[in-house]
Amino acid sequence: MRRTRFVLLMLVVLTFAASAVVAFHRHKQTADILAVSDKTSAWTLISLETEYLKFIQALQRYALEEGGSDPLRQRFEILWSRIDVALEGKESTMLRQNPDVRRLVDAMRVALAELEGMVFALEPGKTPAYERIRDRLEPFALPLRQAVGSHFRGREAYANRDAADEVHQEFGVYLFGLFLSGMAMIVFLLLESRKSRRQALHDSLTDLPNRLHFSSHLKATLQQAECESSIFAVHVIDLDGFKEVNDTLGHAAGDVLLKHVADVLSQDMRANDLVARLGGDEFAIIQTGIQSADCAAKLAQRISESIGHEVDVFGNSCMVAASIGISIYPQDTENPTQLLINADMAMYRAKASRNLNFCFFEPQMNSAILRRKALADDLRYAISNDELTLVYQPVIDLNSNRIVSVEALLRWQHDLYGEISPLELVSVAEMYGQSIALNEWVLEQACAQMKRWRQSCLPPIQMAVNISPGMYARGQLVESVTRILQRNGLRGEDLIIEVTEDTTMRDIDASPEILQGLRAQGIELALDDFGTGYSSLSHLKQLPVQRLKIDKSFVQDLGQAPHDTQFIHTIIQLGQSLGMKIVVEGVETVENLGQMRSHSCEMVQGYYFCRPSGPEEIARRLAQQSPEERGAVGLCEPEEHCALVSER
Repeated sequence: MRRTRFVLLMLVVLTFAASAVVAFHRHKQTADILAVSDKTSAWTLISLETEYLKFIQALQRYALEEGGSDPLRQRFEILWSRIDVALEGKESTMLRQNPDVRRLVDAMRVALAELEGMVFALEPGKTPAYERIRDRLEPFALPLRQAVGSHFRGREAYANRDAADEVHQEFGVYLFGLFLSGMAMIVFLLLESRKSRRQALHDSLTDLPNRLHFSSHLKATLQQAECESSIFAVHVIDLDGFKEVNDTLGHAAGDVLLKHVADVLSQDMRANDLVARLGGDEFAIIQTGIQSADCAAKLAQRISESIGHEVDVFGNSCMVAASIGISIYPQDTENPTQLLINADMAMYRAKASRNLNFCFFEPQMNSAILRRKALADDLRYAISNDELTLVYQPVIDLNSNRIVSVEALLRWQHDLYGEISPLELVSVAEMYGQSIALNEWVLEQACAQMKRWRQSCLPPIQMAVNISPGMYARGQLVESVTRILQRNGLRGEDLIIEVTEDTTMRDIDASPEILQGLRAQGIELALDDFGTGYSSLSHLKQLPVQRLKIDKSFVQDLGQAPHDTQFIHTIIQLGQSLGMKIVVEGVETVENLGQMRSHSCEMVQGYYFCRPSGPEEIARRLAQQSPEERGAVGLCEPEEHCALVSER
């Protein structure tokens, strides 16, 4: 009898012990998964510490002349990005609620801002600048390590260990009750474990797999494809127009829209494919079982069409579009991380294009990124050291055949890449936050040249300067222009500010106010490249512009597209009826000139009269203009008319 009771007691003890151990370890596994996947605390901090240590290592290697400047600058840029991740974005909200960590990251950001110029100007060897950089960053090492240590511990796991200890302390009191409790705990924790595992691997808003789940599934898919010699595609999807919905209707409306997109993507997928939300308004798809890239293109087109519909959000009609990048295994890469990076690069290419809603990765995209980064680094130096140049192209009044204004055009001769087109130059400046500095440099140089022509007693003309979207949207445009005019002793009437249709459409509500501020200074306003953008007549009539510049593409296509003749005639009549001056760009031949005269065009610009020229050539032509010489502008020599291809 005693032996039987002893056996029963041992069975109860062993059963409860087993239940406690199983429950403890199951909960510990869940807590570990949550701790690893919790990007709001530990993962963000450990990424920041890792990049900090990599930068310090790159700095030391550079000081020992073991590494070049490019790796050091790349590590500095990546460290900047980790600071931004910690200080911005919904995913880092919990991290920023910790005042100690917030102060630490803010201090690092201030330090990096102070050191940026030093880092990019650093010379190899242990120079005094190296010592200052090292000494400025060294105090962050220990606080970072302590912050990572305090946040990387899984609080749930420790709390569960405490609960298990308490259960073990009471184990000898009520054996049967503990046995029942243990069994109940096992059942409860198994259910909680299943729920917690799902939470750890799924997005809480859309219930789609999250980035951690996606990365794990991508590796498994790649291994399977490698064994089966099959191919698959990775799609990265970013929403265009989502930020405007968040800004105008609030984050609650944005959440509704994200759920809608998640539902649309899930409906379009097969059972073997995976749809995930990577964060923000970015989604990703692993498309398996495809025979060629055409299958991926068909899916991308279907997704684009499915998302591109109006959605009712709290009574408001919202419209977003999708930009999709695609990378194919194994033709693009056999590395899972690189597959995602490639698809991301292709997505940004699609986003930058007006005509593409999806784009496949191409190897040259890597080269393009490196080129843009190198140009951005050199552009900062070129602006501060006046290594850019301006050329000027006259605008001719057809009634008098005289120069009435010149347009300042930007040129950059790069030491490595040769002549950089103005479009690429402006694009790089916009992308890397240098557009305001670039525009102010152009304004300053153009106004200074105007002042020199005036001091030489040349006939008075106006100077036209193009303003890029970045300066228009973010800079204090009116204040900057006014300050530069005053510094050079010019009046507002001496300057023409040119903006494109698309630039004014970036902020329809603010555009009239910005332009009215310029107009109040006496500055003339021109709408450049008219006819190529998307502005409406209702938008046009709100803008206080004095002249329209018809894009050169309509003039160049007159022979092949006769309807362009009627288009130009209509714009000229429209502008004249609104009291605007009309300038036609791209007049390059005698035929072009005759056509413009037949349509009563007032002013023209193009190679037929003068190519973009240096200030000396413009001064020479201005000097020829006198009241007695009405044809003083003259034409270019015959050879200048050969192979005329306009470029800005």
